[in-house]
Amino acid sequence: MPPVFNPTPFPVAAPVPTPTSVPTKQPLVGPTMPPVFNPTPFPVAAPVPVPTSVPTKQPLVGPTMPPVFNPTLFPVAAPVPAPTSACAPITFVGTSKGFSDGNDASLTGPLGGFDDSHAAPITFVGTSKGFSDGNDASLTGPLGGFDDSWMSRGFNVVSFAATTNYLLSQQTFDTYDSEAESDAMFSFLLTVPSGSLVVVLAMDAIDHWSGNKHIGNNLKSYISTSFGASQFSSLTFRESYGFIGYKGDSTPLAEETKTSGSGFVSVTATSSCS
Repeated sequence: MPPVFNPTPFPVAAPVPTPTSVPTKQPLVGPTMPPVFNPTPFPVAAPVPVPTSVPTKQPLVGPTMPPVFNPTLFPVAAPVPAPTSACAPITFVGTSKGFSDGNDASLTGPLGGFDDSHAAPITFVGTSKGFSDGNDASLTGPLGGFDDSWMSRGFNVVSFAATTNYLLSQQTFDTYDSEAESDAMFSFLLTVPSGSLVVVLAMDAIDHWSGNKHIGNNLKSYISTSFGASQFSSLTFRESYGFIGYKGDSTPLAEETKTSGSGFVSVTATSSCS
């Protein structure tokens, strides 16, 4: 038998000849095509020339426009001349009318006008109610109204300026409680300027029920000699008492007292403003 391998049905490929030289790499574009980068479609901007000098800053407005600030639109006020003297002379005119000649007083002349309404006489009305007769105290008449809600047990004392009737001072002295309150009231009245209008109104109780007198003799004597009071020194326990008068006068404008249970007291007086 012949050998198992038969070369005829499985021919062997001829060997590839070894190149004698390395082929030259050909360009990817044809000989008639332009290069891949074409500067024509994307032109490069010409370089900006370096200035030889700094440009001069031009004004914001045109040559025919006025400057931004126009003094004709916003004129500046002329300066105020300095005064030639310290003050201008003023003529004051004061008028005084006694009760029988008009009962009035007025003043004109001051700069800005002058309110002389405070110089008019004022009528004061004081009410005193002991514990058994209403247990209250009140006062009406002062300029601008008067708040008497602070008034309480004892003596309620109010003072007003002599020529203007303006409120000077006010205080309550509970002489029912102790004689020290009587001394405090005495000291208070000592400080009231001479000529001032003073109102005294009792409320509730003004002295102790036991008979231990808390109204000191120094207070009784001072009110009698400095205000002309004639009924103050005899007051007891829950009596109603009202007084209106000027410090330094020998006679009060009004004074009244009532024993407990016999009704309340109302005193009325008109200030003189003099």
